[in-house]
Amino acid sequence: RHGGTYRRNGICAVRVADARTDVSKKGTAAHAPLGDEERLLQIIEGGGSSACYVLEKDTREMLHLQPRPAAAACAATGGSSVTSSVRAKHGEAVPGSGAHGHLFEMLASHERLHHVDRNLATHVATIKRDEGWVIVNAHPALGDGLNLVGIINEPLARCKPTLKLVHRSVELLPDGAPELARLGLRQPLDAEEVWREATMPDDPDSTEPLAWRRAERMVVYLAQRRRYASEEELTVDYGRSYRREYASGENKPDKRFAAARAVAAAASDPAAFAAVHGAKAHDSFELGVTDEWPLSLRGWWSAHKQPLLRPAFRELRDGRVLLLDDTPAVVAAQHALATAHEQSREQSKALLLSASRGGSDKGGEAGPPSRGTRATPPPPRCHPRS
Repeated sequence: RHGGTYRRNGICAVRVADARTDVSKKGTAAHAPLGDEERLLQIIEGGGSSACYVLEKDTREMLHLQPRPAAAACAATGGSSVTSSVRAKHGEAVPGSGAHGHLFEMLASHERLHHVDRNLATHVATIKRDEGWVIVNAHPALGDGLNLVGIINEPLARCKPTLKLVHRSVELLPDGAPELARLGLRQPLDAEEVWREATMPDDPDSTEPLAWRRAERMVVYLAQRRRYASEEELTVDYGRSYRREYASGENKPDKRFAAARAVAAAASDPAAFAAVHGAKAHDSFELGVTDEWPLSLRGWWSAHKQPLLRPAFRELRDGRVLLLDDTPAVVAAQHALATAHEQSREQSKALLLSASRGGSDKGGEAGPPSRGTRATPPPPRCHPRS
């Protein structure tokens, strides 16, 4: 809760004082303070030293996490939307959870240190195009066919990938083309229809009748073999610039991940650290539950294919999805890690303050950092990230 101390500024929420300053410069009318019921999503910059805040409605729209319409939600639950947050707190179904609406509720649970290690930023790619940078989120939770381009794994250490990742323009071959005939291939009946719907022509202004067959530059996976066995996994090398926590092919893991884990482990309760990282590494599923690649994969994000040890959701008979509380042991461990992280930050501040004073105050002893009085409450806390 932010206590009504924030106002809208574009797609972000800023403190009332900052908004007032910004408005005075632009000479426009000030926005009214946001109500305390307006939830804000915190976006932490890489190192966690700063953050910005966006409103729930905008976040749901940008990330395609829109809830079910209020009228339909109330009709499905037989209640009003006013009581939805109360029901959520007591483990009941959340009205308004649409196809992906429950995923936002999971993000919101990070404030209570539930499911902190689960987010939608693990399958994001950036592509440079003529008009600028394009951000692609291919997380399997979104259940889109295009996700397959972002969930192809890298090969194991010292193994070669079975695909090659390139960025180039591609042309649709007509059925009967010599290239297809040589390989004994035929185009599906709806190939042209799907191609026109899913691609943009390389030259939209061209007057040639078949110009639509050549698409603009896109991410393409090239086959590296003539044949693939049905049980063989498709893998690709994401390149040397990709930051990975594991060894893959000829690539070594990024040392910064190991260093960050070592620092976190040293600054926290060993049991808590082991509980958090051990819970993430031992997901198991019911016998007979399989992946339907790429649209329906087993994982915390799949309402009907949940891990047994730490389930995040439960699908109800009426189609709504219920957000579950995280495992108590993991939540307690996250609290221990957060406390240790905060203590480490305070110690660092004290050391910096002592160094800036040159050790002249209090006989050279490092005192606690001075805190000025605040007219408004501090912004939401930055929780440590894995």
